[in-house]
Amino acid sequence: MFAFLNPKKADLIALLAAFFLAVSFWHVNFSRIGFRAIATPFFLVWAFYFIFKAFNGRQKLSSVFYWLAGGVFFGAGFHTYISYRIAPLILVPILIFQIIYSFPKLRQTAADAFSKIWWKWAIFLAATFIIALPIGSYFLHNPQDFMGRTGQVSVLGAAEPLKTLAKTTIQTFGAFNVHGDNN
Repeated sequence: MFAFLNPKKADLIALLAAFFLAVSFWHVNFSRIGFRAIATPFFLVWAFYFIFKAFNGRQKLSSVFYWLAGGVFFGAGFHTYISYRIAPLILVPILIFQIIYSFPKLRQTAADAFSKIWWKWAIFLAATFIIALPIGSYFLHNPQDFMGRTGQVSVLGAAEPLKTLAKTTIQTFGAFNVHGDNN
């Protein structure tokens, strides 16, 4: 992202960003009270770090490690917070981008290009599946818990869903500028 900067400035910006996150009031507050959602960015960042590192992997062995590590972190994220369930949708554009990016390099059909990368995604998905298996098994045996909280907080359960959606959207944007969250 900061490729236009010289390496020393980019490193300084990265270190400052990490420092300010580490001492940020909200980050420390939610970490200390055990708010599960605070772990979601951790797992997403590391999962995508390893995925993008795997894209640049020149050696097959290191590429396998990166895909496996990415899958482990991505799968562990399912144990964090309910909203993480939509995280797999983030993978769709990445997969499409990789197919489009790989296609000209391979000078083959789309099926051939996909066959060159399917094993990488298979490693990632297998690791994700194995790590997420315990929570998946729990939800399979307790389906009421899978959708319970979602039903409680959904605007679709309100008497007037559009009015509730508009109100909560305004409150959310207002939390950044007018009045913070009451929590």
